[in-house]
Amino acid sequence: MPRRRNKRVLGEPVISRRKPVLPGRQSATRHRGYLGMLPYTSIPRRRYESYDITKLEDARLTASQLLTLLPDLSPDVGLAVWNILRLGSVGFDYAVKDSKGQDDEQGKQLLDVLVPRLNARYGGLNGLIVQWLLTGFLQGAIVGEIALTEGLNDVDDVYPVDPYMIETTLDEAGKPVDWFVPTSGPRVEMNPEKFWYIPIDPYIDDPYGRPPAAPVLQEVWFDIAIITDLRKVVHNQGWPRIDIKVVEEVLLKSAPLSVKNDPEKLATWLNDRITDVQAAYNDLQPDDSFVHFDSVEVGTADSSGRMFDSVSIIRAIERRMTKALKQLPILMASNEGTTETHGTVQWQIFVAGLRSLQGPIEFIMSRMFKFALEVQGYQAEVECWFEPIRTTDRKADAEAERTEIDNAIKKWLAGWQTWEESAIEITGSGPPEGMAEPDPALFAGGGGIAPVAFTDPATARIDRELAW
Repeated sequence: MPRRRNKRVLGEPVISRRKPVLPGRQSATRHRGYLGMLPYTSIPRRRYESYDITKLEDARLTASQLLTLLPDLSPDVGLAVWNILRLGSVGFDYAVKDSKGQDDEQGKQLLDVLVPRLNARYGGLNGLIVQWLLTGFLQGAIVGEIALTEGLNDVDDVYPVDPYMIETTLDEAGKPVDWFVPTSGPRVEMNPEKFWYIPIDPYIDDPYGRPPAAPVLQEVWFDIAIITDLRKVVHNQGWPRIDIKVVEEVLLKSAPLSVKNDPEKLATWLNDRITDVQAAYNDLQPDDSFVHFDSVEVGTADSSGRMFDSVSIIRAIERRMTKALKQLPILMASNEGTTETHGTVQWQIFVAGLRSLQGPIEFIMSRMFKFALEVQGYQAEVECWFEPIRTTDRKADAEAERTEIDNAIKKWLAGWQTWEESAIEITGSGPPEGMAEPDPALFAGGGGIAPVAFTDPATARIDRELAW
């Protein structure tokens, strides 16, 4: 009979696993030197001044690379990303549960010691969440790896991974295998025990996910084309232009006798005079005065003719951009009139979309925290969550709660349910222990709660002093 293994003690990292767990990080940063031979490779800064958004369409960049650049080049994409990161990265919390589903204070203390050390170089846990929201929105996946210390008994750090550098294959059993593909060197098989790739809204049998911001690519190129054409039109028609008229009759009278009777020479002479006038006025500075003979008349051309409605075209582009980025008009600095009911529904839909990005982060963090406890020899479940974003008005909620309380009381007074059932309906639990059922006479008209006369001596004395 096999001998039973002794009970695992805290700090003992012996855990049954499919693949051997190695210390350190498998997914190297993209800036790492070739084959690790240059450990001090300089990480370059982005040179935004060298980017020309009008030329990105023909730059032969991948969709992932374009979506990574656009938040810093396109004001619409940048604002949408800003909204996602600011609204989605607040209110994160976690709890540790034992096998009975009760709060585990010891496990919580272990995580409380670990969390301040995670991602310390890039803003801690909140910085990690921001990076995951960014890749989820722009690249359609949230990917992370947890690295262990050399002794395999503690967590060294947690790393977000660029989804574009992960490639998935199928093994002999048809199960997916994730590989990290660096910019140089051989690819690395990721250990599924400490690596997680969570796709966003993937298609069937598609392990990579779908970027919510992907439709904006076509809209950005269309927007750039329209703005470029509009700039040309404004340059041509947006400001009054000088109209210079050369009086032909005066020129003919002043033409030399040697050219007056020769049509070819006369035409050449007239063209030369017009060329002289053009050269003179083209060389004028903005503050120069017009000094000329009476054979030349200077005026302004009428540019008030009808031009296409550029405002409507730009508004249409803004609406399409807002839809492509899954945003609300008011969040994109476009205040379109709407009713309070419609606005509330739109906000609820937007928050639900934001929750679709927070959910994978909750999943991956709960798995990482559970793994972190396991390597320290501690078994427990970890629950992670984001505080819900308010989608309704507090006053409206309070009025609705008041109506629900009145209805529950009326049901009790009518004998349709017990006092305990009314309490559970409103609070989710029964009345406080030892509390007696109130006298129905305390409820005026069967609805609202009537004033209760307190008999406590201290309370009665305070009431008398206030009345005095």
